[in-house]
Amino acid sequence: MIEFYAALISALIAVALPLSILFIRDTVKKGRIGIIKELEVVYQLGAPSGGSDGIVPSMEFVKYKYDVGTSEGRLKDLSLKNYLPAAVPFALLLFIFGWVGVLFVLAAVVQPPLKGLRFLPDLGQVTAPGKFPAPGWVFTITYFGALMFCVKRLLRSVSNFDLSPTTFLTCSMHVLLGIVTAVIIANAWGEIFPDIAPGLTAGALILVAFVVGFVPDAGLRALLSRSRLQLAKREDEEIYKSVKATSIDVLDGIDFDIRYRLSEHNIIDVQNLATANPIMMFVETPYGLYELIDWVGQAQLCCAVSTSKYLALKKMNIRTIFDLERIVLDDTTTTPELRRIVAGILFETPPTEPETAVVATVRAMVDDLHVQRLRQIWNRMQQRLGLENLQLIPWGKPLGAPQAAVAVPPVAPSGNGAHPEKPVPPSPPVVPAIPPPPA
Repeated sequence: MIEFYAALISALIAVALPLSILFIRDTVKKGRIGIIKELEVVYQLGAPSGGSDGIVPSMEFVKYKYDVGTSEGRLKDLSLKNYLPAAVPFALLLFIFGWVGVLFVLAAVVQPPLKGLRFLPDLGQVTAPGKFPAPGWVFTITYFGALMFCVKRLLRSVSNFDLSPTTFLTCSMHVLLGIVTAVIIANAWGEIFPDIAPGLTAGALILVAFVVGFVPDAGLRALLSRSRLQLAKREDEEIYKSVKATSIDVLDGIDFDIRYRLSEHNIIDVQNLATANPIMMFVETPYGLYELIDWVGQAQLCCAVSTSKYLALKKMNIRTIFDLERIVLDDTTTTPELRRIVAGILFETPPTEPETAVVATVRAMVDDLHVQRLRQIWNRMQQRLGLENLQLIPWGKPLGAPQAAVAVPPVAPSGNGAHPEKPVPPSPPVVPAIPPPPA
């Protein structure tokens, strides 16, 4: 009877996991398509009149990913039948291995004779003689470790909307590789690790089984290192001492919880965030669009100048890459003194002509493609908000009264793609003095 319950539980796991993942993916897609359409209307991020002039590539990438406005001849989104050839083997593998694993868990609770495991005599022992557990328990723990990894991997694929038939096949290989590697280590533990095996307990082997199930590559590396096979080049560990990754929680507004949420979208360090598409992040994360644009701008500045110089520039209220661009390249907002101060921060060795050097350096920084993409989104949204909102309405004027807006003359890009020195726009209207309140 216990064999029947084990088969029933493993069948539920094997069938429910792929089906629920596919159902959640379809639900997530419908919700995000609605956000994309609203975003395109509100900020006018689509190409006007269906043409290519004024198109925003960042928005088009998002629409292509979620199959919004599909044109003829383009591959459409995969249907359920496209996932079946990969999902069915994954479900069968979960059922077969899960039946053995669940049977061992139930056997540990009720302690019946395990008649269903006669074809696996070594796995039939719930407890093994000696200090090491039976290989069956190693098999079971490895299976549940691999299952937890597959659930995490599939949910991340749904969150990033990159679930494909290959994902199910990868999870199948993960389960198979983890169990095979763990069983090999369990049966040849003393021969593989003769120097440390005598001092280890059964609990240590159970821990190893879970780790190998969750990360099979760790077990493979251990086996290859003991086999003395050189299948790859050896790494120069001295290089890693001089290479460090900058965590994104160095930026304003990002704490541990936000960093964890963004890590689910493969944003681990500052470089990942600096090159991320803020429109895609707005669709796929719960954070606001302006907040994401600010984070990406901060990350681009930090990635361009290093962490220590980024923190020094923040003391001058230069928080994003566009703040640096305006304070150095825009004659309407900069002075020679400001350029010299910025040059003193950016250059460890003072150049002979600091103003010329800092202008050339910043122009090279803002010429990167991911900076140009963020600038395009910034300019499009600024136009949508209205140039009259670059300053407050003068005191005493009613809302809607005509007023002189700040003129922003068109600027042609320079040879390297960065903004050259902009001509000085007309001065804003003088704000009248506020009269004192009556006595």
